[in-house]
Amino acid sequence: MSIYVVPTWHCNLHCPHCFVHTYKDEWNEEEFLKSLKELKEKYPNEGFILHGGEPTLYRDRYKTILDTGIIDSICSNLIVDNSIIKI
Repeated sequence: MSIYVVPTWHCNLHCPHCFVHTYKDEWNEEEFLKSLKELKEKYPNEGFILHGGEPTLYRDRYKTILDTGIIDSICSNLIVDNSIIKI
């Protein structure tokens, strides 16, 4: 099983087949990180995938999430700059 972690529904693309832009994006860092850590405790052997919208849009948010050490992989459209890749 994989657990998809969605820090944002915003995306830098506007694909006609995609629906993520219809979701409301509400970010509460404290609540998000708390939920993420609780999920990891509940499912310690599962893979955690950063997903979204485009999860790399907000650099501080992206870095904070990666710093937890919980995320195993990232699903991105790869339309990002080199500073994101370095993170």
